[in-house]
Amino acid sequence: MAKREAEAYIARTGGPNAPAFAQAAKGLGPNDYPPRGLYGYYLAWFYDQLKQHLPATMTLTFRQESVAQVAPGAPYTVTAATSTEKYDGVVMALGTLENSLTREQAKLQQFAQAHHRFYLPPGFPAEGELSSINHQDVVILRGLGLSFFDFVSRLTEGRGGFFTKTASSELVYHASGREPHLLAGSRRGLPYHAKARNEKAPGELWPARFLTTPQLAAWQQSGGVTGRQFWQALQREVGFVYYSLLLAERHPGIDLTGFQSDYLQQPEKAVAALQLPASERLNWDALTAVPEGDLQTVIQDYLAADAKPPSAAAKPAR
Repeated sequence: MAKREAEAYIARTGGPNAPAFAQAAKGLGPNDYPPRGLYGYYLAWFYDQLKQHLPATMTLTFRQESVAQVAPGAPYTVTAATSTEKYDGVVMALGTLENSLTREQAKLQQFAQAHHRFYLPPGFPAEGELSSINHQDVVILRGLGLSFFDFVSRLTEGRGGFFTKTASSELVYHASGREPHLLAGSRRGLPYHAKARNEKAPGELWPARFLTTPQLAAWQQSGGVTGRQFWQALQREVGFVYYSLLLAERHPGIDLTGFQSDYLQQPEKAVAALQLPASERLNWDALTAVPEGDLQTVIQDYLAADAKPPSAAAKPAR
């Protein structure tokens, strides 16, 4: 029913690529990641639902303008571009805010200013001012998280490049030559791993076994924790989940409850007792170290392998 309603709403609302978004809504599963445009349709639909189901004692007025100041008090005084009014309550949903520069970011900004270069500190990608960047510029994108893809889109859209689809339905970008030259970099040398197929319900999480609230409080009370101690606890936390899922899926004959009990007492000894092949053991070096070989080749191979549809899901096995 929800899918039919989504398709009908998108058809009524229209907009660029509406048929494609309607098709995406039709095929969306309960735990799938929706395209951003489809989420935009959902927000518009939800707002329409609010308007249609308001109680008789409530009215809703939409005004789109800049607010210059909110003065606290009883009531609040809100100064907008065209008026100043008083309200009993104010909800400030401001999204991503500009943060103060770290020492490192301040040095980068000072260097850019001194050498007549451009530096954009971390922030909301859609709002960064990029108009001064042209096709002759070399741009370093520092970090390969979600914002990286937003900046790649902003720096290449509308410059004449286009995509073609291969026989295997892969998209290939053909540059126009009017794009800036982009250099992608990550502080740890590798991009983050692609998300696994989600099978968890909202709020379904593994409880902590090592980085527990009492343990964190004990560290704080004793004066802190070293990076090595925290990293070891984090590795053990991840290991508990990884081996629990592995045994449930591939080694149902092994006593999972017994292993978990042993792991909580002596993690390394419990894992060694499993006598697993090397291919099944959790290898932190393989996860965190840059592969050896020609950098361009190994990184491209790494990305291609990581972007393949995941065979493993992210569903807890308890």
